[in-house]
Amino acid sequence: MTHSPPHFSCPGYAGKEDGFEIETLKLGDGKIAPRPQKLVLEWAALHRRELMEDWELCREHHVPRQIKPLD
Repeated sequence: MTHSPPHFSCPGYAGKEDGFEIETLKLGDGKIAPRPQKLVLEWAALHRRELMEDWELCREHHVPRQIKPLD
């Protein structure tokens, strides 16, 4: 089963995960503080290709590759 559209998750408020669409970097229904959100968006913009590659790996039930954090 595939979750659409392609997205990635990050920790949000109260331990809940928030999802961002990979193509648009739009935040789902969750909430995340402005500063962490800015950092997540900066990171995701730099690694959009790798995020899509990992999405495809997960769809095929493979382990995603680790993506480098912001410096």
